[in-house]
Amino acid sequence: LKENKGRNAFFMIPLMLGLIGMFFQYYKDPYNFFFVAMLFFLTGAAIVLYLNSPPVEPRERDYIYAGSYYAFAFWIGMSVIGLYRGISMVVKNNMAAVAIAILLCLPAPALMASEGWDDHDRSDRYFSVDSAKNFLASCAPNAIIFTGGDNDTFPLWYVQEVEGFRTDVRVIVLSYFNTDWYIEQMMRDAYESKPLPFGLTKEHYIQGGPNDYLPLIERENIKGAMSTVQFLKLIKEDHPALKIKASFSSYNSVPSKTFYLNVDTTALLAKNIIPETKRDLLTDKMVWTLKGRALEKKDLAILDLIVNNNWERPIYFNNTSLAGVNLNIRQYMVQEGMAFRLLPLENPNQSELLIDTDKMYDNVMNNFYWRGLDNPEVYYSEDYRNFVLNHRAAFNTLAEALLQEGKTEKAKEVILRSLETIPDESIRYDHFSVQQIGMLLAFGEDEKAKEMAELMAQRADDMLTYLFDNNIVDQYELQRNLIQLSEIARAFKASNDDELATKYEQLFRKHYDIAG
Repeated sequence: LKENKGRNAFFMIPLMLGLIGMFFQYYKDPYNFFFVAMLFFLTGAAIVLYLNSPPVEPRERDYIYAGSYYAFAFWIGMSVIGLYRGISMVVKNNMAAVAIAILLCLPAPALMASEGWDDHDRSDRYFSVDSAKNFLASCAPNAIIFTGGDNDTFPLWYVQEVEGFRTDVRVIVLSYFNTDWYIEQMMRDAYESKPLPFGLTKEHYIQGGPNDYLPLIERENIKGAMSTVQFLKLIKEDHPALKIKASFSSYNSVPSKTFYLNVDTTALLAKNIIPETKRDLLTDKMVWTLKGRALEKKDLAILDLIVNNNWERPIYFNNTSLAGVNLNIRQYMVQEGMAFRLLPLENPNQSELLIDTDKMYDNVMNNFYWRGLDNPEVYYSEDYRNFVLNHRAAFNTLAEALLQEGKTEKAKEVILRSLETIPDESIRYDHFSVQQIGMLLAFGEDEKAKEMAELMAQRADDMLTYLFDNNIVDQYELQRNLIQLSEIARAFKASNDDELATKYEQLFRKHYDIAG
Protein backbone atom coordinates (compact mmCIF):
# COMPACT_ATOMS: atom_id res chain seq x y z
CA LEU A 1 0.00 0.00 0.00
CA LYS A 2 2.86 2.37 0.87
CA GLU A 3 4.49 1.52 -2.46
CA ASN A 4 1.27 2.37 -4.34
CA LYS A 5 0.93 5.69 -2.49
CA GLY A 6 4.47 6.63 -3.42
CA ARG A 7 3.84 5.61 -7.02
CA ASN A 8 0.64 7.70 -7.17
CA ALA A 9 2.54 10.72 -5.82
CA PHE A 10 5.08 10.22 -8.58
CA PHE A 11 2.30 10.59 -11.15
CA MET A 12 1.47 14.06 -9.73
CA ILE A 13 4.77 15.51 -11.01
CA PRO A 14 3.30 16.84 -14.34
CA LEU A 15 0.38 18.38 -12.41
CA MET A 16 2.69 20.10 -9.89
CA LEU A 17 4.95 21.41 -12.66
CA GLY A 18 1.94 22.76 -14.55
CA LEU A 19 0.72 24.60 -11.46
CA ILE A 20 4.18 26.06 -10.88
CA GLY A 21 4.29 27.28 -14.50
CA MET A 22 0.77 28.69 -14.24
CA PHE A 23 1.53 30.79 -11.14
CA PHE A 24 4.88 31.86 -12.57
CA GLN A 25 3.24 33.17 -15.77
CA TYR A 26 0.48 34.86 -13.78
CA TYR A 27 2.98 36.89 -11.76
CA LYS A 28 5.44 37.60 -14.57
CA ASP A 29 3.14 38.05 -17.58
CA PRO A 30 -0.53 38.38 -16.54
CA TYR A 31 -1.67 39.49 -20.02
CA ASN A 32 -0.47 36.30 -21.72
CA PHE A 33 -1.49 34.24 -18.69
CA PHE A 34 -5.14 35.15 -19.26
CA PHE A 35 -4.75 34.29 -22.94
CA VAL A 36 -3.44 30.77 -22.14
CA ALA A 37 -5.98 30.39 -19.31
CA MET A 38 -8.80 31.25 -21.72
CA LEU A 39 -7.47 28.68 -24.20
CA PHE A 40 -7.30 26.12 -21.37
CA PHE A 41 -10.88 26.82 -20.26
CA LEU A 42 -12.56 27.13 -23.67
CA THR A 43 -10.99 23.96 -25.08
CA GLY A 44 -11.53 21.99 -21.87
CA ALA A 45 -14.22 22.65 -19.26
CA ALA A 46 -16.25 24.86 -21.60
CA ILE A 47 -16.50 22.05 -24.16
CA VAL A 48 -17.67 19.65 -21.45
CA LEU A 49 -20.37 22.11 -20.38
CA TYR A 50 -21.42 23.01 -23.93
CA LEU A 51 -21.53 19.48 -25.38
CA ASN A 52 -22.84 17.82 -22.21
CA SER A 53 -20.73 14.82 -23.22
CA PRO A 54 -22.26 11.42 -22.42
CA PRO A 55 -20.31 9.09 -20.11
CA VAL A 56 -20.16 6.31 -22.71
CA GLU A 57 -18.92 6.86 -26.26
CA PRO A 58 -18.24 4.49 -29.20
CA ARG A 59 -14.52 5.24 -28.74
CA GLU A 60 -12.21 7.43 -26.66
CA ARG A 61 -12.96 11.13 -27.20
CA ASP A 62 -9.96 12.68 -25.43
CA TYR A 63 -8.85 14.32 -28.68
CA ILE A 64 -11.74 16.76 -28.28
CA TYR A 65 -9.85 18.40 -25.43
CA ALA A 66 -6.45 18.53 -27.17
CA GLY A 67 -6.39 22.35 -27.00
CA SER A 68 -6.54 22.32 -23.21
CA TYR A 69 -3.70 19.79 -23.10
CA TYR A 70 -1.59 22.15 -25.20
CA ALA A 71 -2.36 25.05 -22.85
CA PHE A 72 -1.38 23.06 -19.76
CA ALA A 73 1.74 21.85 -21.58
CA PHE A 74 2.71 25.52 -22.02
CA TRP A 75 2.59 25.90 -18.24
CA ILE A 76 4.62 22.73 -17.69
CA GLY A 77 7.25 24.17 -20.00
CA MET A 78 7.20 27.51 -18.18
CA SER A 79 7.76 25.71 -14.89
CA VAL A 80 11.36 25.10 -15.96
CA ILE A 81 11.90 28.87 -16.20
CA GLY A 82 10.03 29.42 -12.93
CA LEU A 83 12.13 26.85 -11.08
CA TYR A 84 15.30 28.28 -12.60
CA ARG A 85 14.38 31.78 -11.39
CA GLY A 86 13.66 30.46 -7.91
CA ILE A 87 16.81 28.33 -7.70
CA SER A 88 19.02 31.14 -9.04
CA MET A 89 17.98 33.24 -6.04
CA VAL A 90 19.68 30.64 -3.81
CA VAL A 91 22.34 29.21 -6.13
CA LYS A 92 24.28 32.08 -7.65
CA ASN A 93 25.85 29.95 -10.41
CA ASN A 94 23.54 30.25 -13.45
CA MET A 95 24.69 26.99 -15.09
CA ALA A 96 24.14 25.09 -11.85
CA ALA A 97 20.66 26.63 -11.49
CA VAL A 98 19.80 25.60 -15.05
CA ALA A 99 21.03 22.05 -14.47
CA ILE A 100 19.04 21.69 -11.21
CA ALA A 101 15.86 23.04 -12.84
CA ILE A 102 16.19 20.62 -15.72
CA LEU A 103 16.85 17.69 -13.41
CA LEU A 104 13.78 18.56 -11.33
CA CYS A 105 11.54 18.74 -14.41
CA LEU A 106 13.01 15.81 -16.35
CA PRO A 107 11.00 13.15 -14.43
CA ALA A 108 7.77 14.42 -16.06
CA PRO A 109 8.61 13.51 -19.70
CA ALA A 110 10.59 10.47 -18.47
CA LEU A 111 7.55 9.23 -16.56
CA MET A 112 5.23 9.81 -19.53
CA ALA A 113 7.59 7.98 -21.88
CA SER A 114 8.16 5.00 -19.59
CA GLU A 115 4.49 4.54 -18.66
CA GLY A 116 2.80 5.56 -21.89
CA TRP A 117 5.10 4.55 -24.71
CA ASP A 118 3.95 0.94 -24.99
CA ASP A 119 0.27 1.99 -24.77
CA HIS A 120 0.71 4.36 -27.70
CA ASP A 121 3.20 2.41 -29.78
CA ARG A 122 1.55 1.40 -33.07
CA SER A 123 4.58 -0.50 -34.38
CA ASP A 124 3.64 -3.69 -36.24
CA ARG A 125 -0.08 -3.03 -35.80
CA TYR A 126 -1.43 -3.61 -39.30
CA PHE A 127 -4.95 -4.84 -38.71
CA SER A 128 -6.62 -1.45 -39.16
CA VAL A 129 -5.41 -1.67 -42.76
CA ASP A 130 -5.78 -5.43 -43.14
CA SER A 131 -9.36 -5.49 -41.86
CA ALA A 132 -10.25 -2.86 -44.47
CA LYS A 133 -8.68 -5.05 -47.13
CA ASN A 134 -10.69 -8.00 -45.81
CA PHE A 135 -13.96 -6.07 -46.20
CA LEU A 136 -13.09 -5.14 -49.77
CA ALA A 137 -11.74 -8.63 -50.53
CA SER A 138 -15.13 -10.02 -49.47
CA CYS A 139 -16.75 -8.25 -52.42
CA ALA A 140 -17.07 -9.51 -55.99
CA PRO A 141 -15.54 -7.40 -58.78
CA ASN A 142 -17.16 -4.02 -59.51
CA ALA A 143 -19.18 -4.24 -56.28
CA ILE A 144 -20.97 -1.64 -54.18
CA ILE A 145 -20.57 -1.85 -50.40
CA PHE A 146 -22.46 0.16 -47.79
CA THR A 147 -20.66 1.03 -44.55
CA GLY A 148 -22.12 2.48 -41.37
CA GLY A 149 -19.67 4.92 -39.81
CA ASP A 150 -16.15 6.28 -39.40
CA ASN A 151 -14.42 3.17 -38.04
CA ASP A 152 -15.55 0.89 -40.86
CA THR A 153 -15.22 3.49 -43.63
CA PHE A 154 -12.03 5.53 -43.29
CA PRO A 155 -9.73 2.45 -43.39
CA LEU A 156 -11.44 1.35 -46.63
CA TRP A 157 -10.88 4.77 -48.16
CA TYR A 158 -7.25 4.62 -47.07
CA VAL A 159 -6.46 1.30 -48.74
CA GLN A 160 -8.16 2.45 -51.94
CA GLU A 161 -6.66 5.95 -52.03
CA VAL A 162 -3.15 5.21 -50.73
CA GLU A 163 -2.52 1.55 -51.51
CA GLY A 164 -4.71 1.31 -54.63
CA PHE A 165 -6.40 -1.81 -53.27
CA ARG A 166 -9.72 -2.92 -54.86
CA THR A 167 -10.51 0.45 -56.40
CA ASP A 168 -13.22 -1.25 -58.46
CA VAL A 169 -15.43 -1.36 -55.34
CA ARG A 170 -17.62 1.69 -54.61
CA VAL A 171 -17.74 2.41 -50.87
CA ILE A 172 -20.91 4.22 -49.71
CA VAL A 173 -21.20 5.65 -46.20
CA LEU A 174 -24.81 5.20 -45.16
CA SER A 175 -24.95 8.31 -42.95
CA TYR A 176 -23.65 10.49 -45.80
CA PHE A 177 -26.27 8.99 -48.11
CA ASN A 178 -28.83 11.29 -46.52
CA THR A 179 -27.26 14.30 -48.27
CA ASP A 180 -27.71 15.48 -51.84
CA TRP A 181 -24.03 16.29 -52.40
CA TYR A 182 -22.97 12.75 -51.51
CA ILE A 183 -25.61 11.11 -53.70
CA GLU A 184 -24.45 13.39 -56.52
CA GLN A 185 -20.90 12.11 -55.96
CA MET A 186 -22.20 8.58 -56.44
CA MET A 187 -23.45 9.67 -59.87
CA ARG A 188 -19.84 10.23 -60.99
CA ASP A 189 -16.83 8.01 -61.68
CA ALA A 190 -14.56 7.09 -58.77
CA TYR A 191 -11.32 5.19 -59.38
CA GLU A 192 -12.35 2.21 -61.55
CA SER A 193 -15.99 2.42 -60.44
CA LYS A 194 -18.55 3.73 -62.90
CA PRO A 195 -21.45 5.96 -61.76
CA LEU A 196 -24.14 4.18 -59.78
CA PRO A 197 -27.28 3.37 -61.80
CA PHE A 198 -29.87 5.66 -60.22
CA GLY A 199 -33.27 6.09 -61.82
CA LEU A 200 -34.06 9.30 -59.95
CA THR A 201 -32.10 12.47 -60.68
CA LYS A 202 -30.16 14.72 -58.32
CA GLU A 203 -33.16 17.08 -58.27
CA HIS A 204 -35.18 14.33 -56.56
CA TYR A 205 -32.54 14.16 -53.81
CA ILE A 206 -32.04 17.89 -53.32
CA GLN A 207 -31.61 18.96 -49.70
CA GLY A 208 -34.77 20.52 -48.32
CA GLY A 209 -36.81 18.89 -51.08
CA PRO A 210 -39.87 16.64 -50.81
CA ASN A 211 -37.84 13.43 -50.30
CA ASP A 212 -35.69 14.26 -47.28
CA TYR A 213 -38.05 12.34 -45.02
CA LEU A 214 -41.00 10.27 -46.18
CA PRO A 215 -43.43 9.35 -43.37
CA LEU A 216 -45.64 6.28 -43.61
CA ILE A 217 -49.22 7.31 -44.49
CA GLU A 218 -50.96 4.06 -45.40
CA ARG A 219 -53.61 4.27 -48.12
CA GLU A 220 -56.76 2.15 -47.89
CA ASN A 221 -56.76 1.47 -51.63
CA ILE A 222 -53.40 -0.36 -51.38
CA LYS A 223 -53.96 -3.93 -50.28
CA GLY A 224 -50.85 -5.86 -49.27
CA ALA A 225 -47.42 -4.95 -50.60
CA MET A 226 -46.76 -2.12 -53.03
CA SER A 227 -44.53 -2.46 -56.07
CA THR A 228 -41.17 -0.78 -55.45
CA VAL A 229 -40.97 0.02 -59.17
CA GLN A 230 -44.36 1.74 -59.05
CA PHE A 231 -43.43 3.67 -55.91
CA LEU A 232 -40.25 5.02 -57.51
CA LYS A 233 -42.25 5.90 -60.64
CA LEU A 234 -44.63 8.00 -58.53
CA ILE A 235 -41.66 9.72 -56.85
CA LYS A 236 -40.10 10.46 -60.23
CA GLU A 237 -43.36 11.92 -61.56
CA ASP A 238 -43.82 13.96 -58.38
CA HIS A 239 -47.29 12.42 -58.25
CA PRO A 240 -49.90 14.16 -56.09
CA ALA A 241 -51.03 10.80 -54.66
CA LEU A 242 -47.92 10.79 -52.44
CA LYS A 243 -48.10 14.46 -51.43
CA ILE A 244 -48.67 15.78 -47.93
CA LYS A 245 -49.30 19.48 -47.53
CA ALA A 246 -47.18 21.46 -45.08
CA SER A 247 -47.32 25.14 -44.08
CA PHE A 248 -45.29 26.50 -46.97
CA SER A 249 -44.59 23.44 -49.09
CA SER A 250 -45.38 19.76 -49.54
CA TYR A 251 -43.44 16.55 -49.15
CA ASN A 252 -43.83 12.94 -50.24
CA SER A 253 -45.01 10.04 -48.12
CA VAL A 254 -44.88 6.25 -48.16
CA PRO A 255 -48.30 4.71 -48.96
CA SER A 256 -47.57 1.18 -47.72
CA LYS A 257 -45.44 -0.43 -45.03
CA THR A 258 -44.61 -3.40 -47.28
CA PHE A 259 -42.91 -3.39 -50.68
CA TYR A 260 -42.17 -6.05 -53.27
CA LEU A 261 -39.81 -6.37 -56.22
CA ASN A 262 -40.32 -8.89 -59.02
CA VAL A 263 -37.23 -10.84 -60.05
CA ASP A 264 -36.52 -12.28 -63.50
CA THR A 265 -35.10 -15.58 -62.26
CA THR A 266 -34.23 -16.85 -65.76
CA ALA A 267 -32.09 -13.79 -66.50
CA LEU A 268 -30.59 -13.93 -63.03
CA LEU A 269 -29.54 -17.57 -63.40
CA ALA A 270 -27.91 -16.66 -66.71
CA LYS A 271 -25.73 -14.12 -64.87
CA ASN A 272 -24.37 -17.03 -62.78
CA ILE A 273 -24.39 -15.08 -59.52
CA ILE A 274 -26.57 -17.47 -57.50
CA PRO A 275 -24.55 -20.07 -55.52
CA GLU A 276 -25.05 -23.60 -56.82
CA THR A 277 -26.03 -24.86 -53.36
CA LYS A 278 -28.63 -22.08 -52.93
CA ARG A 279 -30.45 -22.17 -56.28
CA ASP A 280 -33.44 -23.96 -54.77
CA LEU A 281 -33.97 -20.86 -52.58
CA LEU A 282 -34.21 -18.46 -55.54
CA THR A 283 -37.47 -16.46 -55.46
CA ASP A 284 -39.23 -14.49 -58.17
CA LYS A 285 -40.52 -11.89 -55.67
CA MET A 286 -38.63 -10.12 -52.89
CA VAL A 287 -40.80 -8.66 -50.14
CA TRP A 288 -39.61 -6.32 -47.40
CA THR A 289 -41.16 -4.02 -44.82
CA LEU A 290 -40.30 -0.71 -43.19
CA LYS A 291 -38.58 -1.08 -39.84
CA GLY A 292 -40.15 2.09 -38.52
CA ARG A 293 -42.75 4.61 -39.62
CA ALA A 294 -40.79 6.39 -42.36
CA LEU A 295 -38.17 6.25 -45.07
CA GLU A 296 -35.18 8.57 -45.01
CA LYS A 297 -33.48 9.87 -48.13
CA LYS A 298 -30.80 7.18 -47.82
CA ASP A 299 -33.46 4.45 -47.84
CA LEU A 300 -35.09 5.91 -50.93
CA ALA A 301 -31.69 5.99 -52.63
CA ILE A 302 -31.08 2.34 -51.70
CA LEU A 303 -34.44 1.32 -53.19
CA ASP A 304 -33.61 3.35 -56.29
CA LEU A 305 -30.25 1.63 -56.57
CA ILE A 306 -31.60 -1.90 -56.04
CA VAL A 307 -34.28 -1.48 -58.71
CA ASN A 308 -32.19 0.24 -61.38
CA ASN A 309 -29.07 -1.81 -60.79
CA ASN A 310 -31.01 -4.85 -61.99
CA TRP A 311 -28.41 -7.19 -60.45
CA GLU A 312 -25.66 -5.90 -62.73
CA ARG A 313 -23.32 -4.83 -59.90
CA PRO A 314 -23.06 -6.83 -56.65
CA ILE A 315 -24.47 -4.92 -53.67
CA TYR A 316 -23.05 -5.56 -50.21
CA PHE A 317 -23.65 -4.34 -46.67
CA ASN A 318 -21.61 -4.67 -43.50
CA ASN A 319 -23.06 -5.18 -40.02
CA THR A 320 -23.44 -1.51 -39.10
CA SER A 321 -24.94 -0.41 -42.41
CA LEU A 322 -27.35 -3.34 -42.45
CA ALA A 323 -28.60 -2.29 -39.02
CA GLY A 324 -28.91 1.34 -40.16
CA VAL A 325 -31.20 0.77 -43.13
CA ASN A 326 -34.89 1.38 -42.40
CA LEU A 327 -35.87 -1.56 -44.60
CA ASN A 328 -36.05 -5.17 -43.46
CA ILE A 329 -33.83 -6.63 -46.18
CA ARG A 330 -31.76 -8.77 -43.83
CA GLN A 331 -33.52 -11.96 -44.94
CA TYR A 332 -32.03 -11.53 -48.42
CA MET A 333 -28.41 -11.28 -47.26
CA VAL A 334 -25.77 -13.90 -48.03
CA GLN A 335 -22.48 -13.77 -46.16
CA GLU A 336 -19.42 -14.14 -48.39
CA GLY A 337 -16.73 -13.04 -45.92
CA MET A 338 -16.90 -9.91 -43.79
CA ALA A 339 -19.63 -8.47 -46.02
CA PHE A 340 -23.19 -9.54 -46.83
CA ARG A 341 -24.45 -9.69 -50.41
CA LEU A 342 -28.00 -8.83 -51.42
CA LEU A 343 -29.50 -11.72 -53.41
CA PRO A 344 -33.13 -12.78 -54.06
CA LEU A 345 -32.94 -15.96 -51.99
CA GLU A 346 -35.77 -17.05 -49.69
CA ASN A 347 -34.12 -17.77 -46.36
CA PRO A 348 -35.95 -20.64 -44.60
CA ASN A 349 -34.42 -19.65 -41.24
CA GLN A 350 -34.50 -15.89 -40.93
CA SER A 351 -32.89 -15.95 -37.48
CA GLU A 352 -29.61 -16.76 -39.24
CA LEU A 353 -28.04 -15.36 -42.40
CA LEU A 354 -27.40 -17.51 -45.43
CA ILE A 355 -23.74 -18.28 -46.08
CA ASP A 356 -22.05 -18.98 -49.40
CA THR A 357 -19.50 -21.37 -47.91
CA ASP A 358 -17.48 -21.75 -51.10
CA LYS A 359 -16.86 -18.02 -51.53
CA MET A 360 -16.45 -17.34 -47.82
CA TYR A 361 -13.97 -20.22 -47.44
CA ASP A 362 -11.92 -18.91 -50.36
CA ASN A 363 -11.96 -15.38 -48.97
CA VAL A 364 -11.13 -16.26 -45.35
CA MET A 365 -8.48 -18.86 -46.17
CA ASN A 366 -6.88 -17.35 -49.27
CA ASN A 367 -7.77 -13.68 -49.73
CA PHE A 368 -7.75 -12.18 -46.22
CA TYR A 369 -4.84 -10.48 -44.45
CA TRP A 370 -3.73 -11.19 -40.87
CA ARG A 371 -0.38 -9.42 -40.43
CA GLY A 372 0.87 -9.16 -36.85
CA LEU A 373 -2.08 -10.76 -35.08
CA ASP A 374 0.13 -13.67 -34.05
CA ASN A 375 2.82 -11.40 -32.60
CA PRO A 376 2.59 -11.31 -28.77
CA GLU A 377 5.06 -8.41 -28.66
CA VAL A 378 2.54 -6.03 -30.25
CA TYR A 379 0.31 -4.05 -27.89
CA TYR A 380 -3.40 -4.24 -28.71
CA SER A 381 -5.70 -1.94 -26.77
CA GLU A 382 -9.14 -3.12 -25.66
CA ASP A 383 -10.88 -1.33 -28.54
CA TYR A 384 -8.41 -2.81 -31.01
CA ARG A 385 -8.91 -6.32 -29.60
CA ASN A 386 -12.68 -5.97 -29.91
CA PHE A 387 -12.18 -4.96 -33.53
CA VAL A 388 -10.32 -8.22 -34.16
CA LEU A 389 -13.05 -10.31 -32.52
CA ASN A 390 -15.38 -9.72 -35.48
CA HIS A 391 -12.99 -11.75 -37.60
CA ARG A 392 -12.71 -14.49 -34.99
CA ALA A 393 -16.52 -14.66 -35.12
CA ALA A 394 -16.38 -14.94 -38.93
CA PHE A 395 -14.14 -18.02 -38.61
CA ASN A 396 -16.73 -19.61 -36.31
CA THR A 397 -19.64 -18.72 -38.59
CA LEU A 398 -17.92 -20.29 -41.58
CA ALA A 399 -16.91 -23.43 -39.68
CA GLU A 400 -20.44 -23.99 -38.36
CA ALA A 401 -21.91 -23.57 -41.86
CA LEU A 402 -19.38 -26.04 -43.29
CA LEU A 403 -20.27 -28.55 -40.56
CA GLN A 404 -23.95 -28.24 -41.45
CA GLU A 405 -23.06 -29.04 -45.05
CA GLY A 406 -21.04 -32.08 -43.98
CA LYS A 407 -17.68 -30.52 -44.93
CA THR A 408 -15.99 -31.49 -41.68
CA GLU A 409 -12.40 -31.38 -42.94
CA LYS A 410 -12.80 -27.86 -44.30
CA ALA A 411 -14.44 -26.75 -41.06
CA LYS A 412 -11.48 -28.14 -39.13
CA GLU A 413 -9.05 -26.23 -41.37
CA VAL A 414 -10.96 -23.01 -40.69
CA ILE A 415 -10.85 -23.33 -36.89
CA LEU A 416 -7.19 -24.33 -36.87
CA ARG A 417 -6.39 -21.34 -39.09
CA SER A 418 -8.26 -19.11 -36.63
CA LEU A 419 -6.15 -20.39 -33.72
CA GLU A 420 -3.00 -19.94 -35.80
CA THR A 421 -3.68 -16.41 -37.05
CA ILE A 422 -5.33 -15.05 -33.85
CA PRO A 423 -3.66 -16.95 -31.00
CA ASP A 424 -4.34 -16.38 -27.33
CA GLU A 425 -0.79 -15.11 -26.79
CA SER A 426 -1.56 -11.93 -28.72
CA ILE A 427 -5.39 -11.66 -28.69
CA ARG A 428 -6.75 -13.39 -25.59
CA TYR A 429 -9.49 -15.98 -25.95
CA ASP A 430 -13.00 -14.52 -25.70
CA HIS A 431 -16.62 -15.65 -25.86
CA PHE A 432 -16.20 -16.61 -29.54
CA SER A 433 -13.33 -18.90 -28.55
CA VAL A 434 -15.68 -20.85 -26.28
CA GLN A 435 -17.62 -21.90 -29.39
CA GLN A 436 -14.40 -23.26 -30.87
CA ILE A 437 -13.92 -25.69 -27.96
CA GLY A 438 -16.99 -27.70 -28.94
CA MET A 439 -15.94 -27.76 -32.60
CA LEU A 440 -12.41 -28.88 -31.73
CA LEU A 441 -13.88 -31.77 -29.74
CA ALA A 442 -16.03 -32.69 -32.74
CA PHE A 443 -12.90 -32.67 -34.94
CA GLY A 444 -11.02 -35.00 -32.59
CA GLU A 445 -8.67 -32.23 -31.43
CA ASP A 446 -9.27 -33.16 -27.79
CA GLU A 447 -5.95 -31.98 -26.35
CA LYS A 448 -6.23 -28.54 -27.92
CA ALA A 449 -9.84 -28.26 -26.75
CA LYS A 450 -8.94 -29.26 -23.18
CA GLU A 451 -6.04 -26.79 -23.11
CA MET A 452 -8.32 -23.94 -24.22
CA ALA A 453 -11.07 -24.96 -21.80
CA GLU A 454 -8.73 -25.13 -18.79
CA LEU A 455 -7.19 -21.74 -19.56
CA MET A 456 -10.54 -19.99 -20.14
CA ALA A 457 -12.19 -21.64 -17.13
CA GLN A 458 -9.31 -20.61 -14.88
CA ARG A 459 -9.56 -17.01 -16.08
CA ALA A 460 -13.33 -17.00 -15.59
CA ASP A 461 -12.93 -18.46 -12.11
CA ASP A 462 -10.33 -15.82 -11.20
CA MET A 463 -12.45 -12.95 -12.51
CA LEU A 464 -15.65 -14.09 -10.78
CA THR A 465 -13.79 -14.68 -7.51
CA TYR A 466 -12.31 -11.18 -7.76
CA LEU A 467 -15.73 -9.61 -8.41
CA PHE A 468 -17.40 -11.38 -5.49
CA ASP A 469 -14.52 -10.90 -3.02
CA ASN A 470 -14.45 -7.15 -3.69
CA ASN A 471 -18.24 -6.68 -3.94
CA ILE A 472 -17.90 -5.29 -7.49
CA VAL A 473 -21.18 -5.11 -9.40
CA ASP A 474 -20.32 -5.54 -13.09
CA GLN A 475 -23.19 -7.32 -14.79
CA TYR A 476 -21.41 -7.59 -18.13
CA GLU A 477 -18.31 -9.29 -16.71
CA LEU A 478 -20.46 -11.43 -14.42
CA GLN A 479 -22.71 -12.73 -17.19
CA ARG A 480 -19.87 -13.12 -19.70
CA ASN A 481 -17.79 -15.31 -17.41
CA LEU A 482 -20.73 -17.36 -16.15
CA ILE A 483 -21.82 -18.04 -19.73
CA GLN A 484 -18.29 -19.09 -20.64
CA LEU A 485 -18.21 -21.67 -17.83
CA SER A 486 -21.66 -22.93 -18.80
CA GLU A 487 -20.72 -23.25 -22.48
CA ILE A 488 -17.49 -25.09 -21.64
CA ALA A 489 -19.40 -27.60 -19.51
CA ARG A 490 -21.99 -28.05 -22.27
CA ALA A 491 -19.28 -28.69 -24.89
CA PHE A 492 -17.74 -31.56 -22.89
CA LYS A 493 -21.16 -32.96 -22.08
CA ALA A 494 -21.99 -33.04 -25.80
CA SER A 495 -18.73 -34.93 -26.44
CA ASN A 496 -19.62 -37.45 -23.68
CA ASP A 497 -16.72 -36.43 -21.46
CA ASP A 498 -18.68 -36.65 -18.21
CA GLU A 499 -15.67 -36.06 -15.97
CA LEU A 500 -14.74 -32.66 -17.43
CA ALA A 501 -18.39 -31.74 -17.96
CA THR A 502 -19.01 -32.29 -14.25
CA LYS A 503 -15.87 -30.37 -13.29
CA TYR A 504 -16.85 -27.25 -15.21
CA GLU A 505 -20.53 -27.58 -14.29
CA GLN A 506 -19.58 -27.53 -10.60
CA LEU A 507 -17.37 -24.50 -11.16
CA PHE A 508 -20.25 -22.75 -12.89
CA ARG A 509 -22.68 -23.68 -10.09
CA LYS A 510 -20.31 -22.40 -7.41
CA HIS A 511 -20.30 -18.91 -8.85
CA TYR A 512 -23.89 -18.98 -10.09
CA ASP A 513 -25.18 -19.69 -6.59
CA ILE A 514 -23.20 -16.75 -5.19
CA ALA A 515 -24.50 -14.46 -7.94
CA GLY A 516 -28.07 -15.62 -7.46
